[in-house]
Amino acid sequence: MSVRNLWKKIEAQASKKDPELSFDGDGMALLDGEPVFPFKLRPYQKRDFKKFGSMEHPKFFLHYPRRAGKDSFCWMLCVTQALKVAGNYAYILPDREQAGRVIWRGAMIDKFTKKANKFIDMIPSNMIAKKNDQLKTVELTNGSVIYLVGANRPNSLRGINLSGVILSEFAFFPTDEAYLIILPVIAESKGWILINTTPNGFNFSWSLFQRLKHDDEWHAVLETVDTLVDDDGERYVSDDDVQGAVRDGNMPQGLVRQEFYCEPILNEDELYFASEMTQMREDDRIKDAKPDHKLPIHFAMDLGADGTPIIGFQVHWSGDISIVWYQKPFKKVRTWGEYWQDIREYTIKNRLVMGKLVLPHDSAKRAIGESTITSAETDFLNMGADVVKLRRVGNKDSLINLAKVYLPKVVIDESCEHLIDALSSYNRDFDKKLQVFKDKPRHDEWSHPSDAFQYMCQAIEDGDLVMSSKQNGVYYND
Repeated sequence: MSVRNLWKKIEAQASKKDPELSFDGDGMALLDGEPVFPFKLRPYQKRDFKKFGSMEHPKFFLHYPRRAGKDSFCWMLCVTQALKVAGNYAYILPDREQAGRVIWRGAMIDKFTKKANKFIDMIPSNMIAKKNDQLKTVELTNGSVIYLVGANRPNSLRGINLSGVILSEFAFFPTDEAYLIILPVIAESKGWILINTTPNGFNFSWSLFQRLKHDDEWHAVLETVDTLVDDDGERYVSDDDVQGAVRDGNMPQGLVRQEFYCEPILNEDELYFASEMTQMREDDRIKDAKPDHKLPIHFAMDLGADGTPIIGFQVHWSGDISIVWYQKPFKKVRTWGEYWQDIREYTIKNRLVMGKLVLPHDSAKRAIGESTITSAETDFLNMGADVVKLRRVGNKDSLINLAKVYLPKVVIDESCEHLIDALSSYNRDFDKKLQVFKDKPRHDEWSHPSDAFQYMCQAIEDGDLVMSSKQNGVYYND
């Protein structure tokens, strides 16, 4: 090469600028005006991406079927946020090997071109300061660090101030420990969290989703291969695709429903009322259940400082039970008077006859908003309630088994969604050390409503409830 040509080459290299990073109106990353990521968002991904951008502190739980592009979308979102805002970001999969296989060494395969685009190469090379293959970390030039982590080693994230976290295939994590470790970290940093998964039975992931879908702070959605469609309404995963997966993988029908339609497979070793609640849905006993004015309405409560649900129910002469009203636990502390006011308002508004108020055997030990021990039974009696204080039952299993006997007789009003989810998700506690289910229920979001249901069953079984409003001396005609 001549000196002249060599000088021209050096001059050209010296004047060359790095591509300029920018973001379009939707927040997508661009290099010199061209998209950073080698794929277009599908309609449901656009919806989720826009929703993410509209939330101050995004909290997402995406229950998506197989082939929905969960990791493609989530990795794009994680990298975009890391490019946009300097901070620490964690991408967590069930174990460290899977994190390496799916993201560090993995690729997204275009369905039509069959071209493989490696996830790690989606980060612009000029934005990477350094990579650590052993630790599986990427440090960006703006100071952001992305950590790939296995949920089997969640303690590796302790002490790191995280700006954003993705928990991918959460239902297949060994336990929910990673989520429990991450949540206070994200709360303190005012960062964001995104969970994606397909179901894996009615485990901790499904229970958490049932709870969070009622929480206004979370964007919790469930999609199936029927609902994931393009702009023309065409499915991304066709029936032929599903049948092909069945043939190629020798997949049983139950697993097909779980993998492609996000319907968890029952695990009766874990869930107490799995088969009963499934049968209730098949029998169409979750429906519009209007109260019967010829019958008194009774109320069962589980009293607790961390949650007090109320079940309003009627017992028919046939022995059938209608749950017509339900009030889920409040997050704030309330007095017994406030609960009694809610019960009276519902009864009066619907022109019903007040029946019994069912309280647990230990109601004298419960106190809400009081510095001393007070008797809930005494307080409710003083307010005019006709109280039934249940006898002590020595074995919790006997109450659970009684509830299993009564569930086939129960109709639940469709408005009682939280109670339905609670009974569907009521589960055994899990021994993380021994990796086995214990012989006692787990204390979580679902235990209080399920306990209130068991108290209702005990009151009926013990014969503590009047069957007709005439016995109360009052009768309302329709």
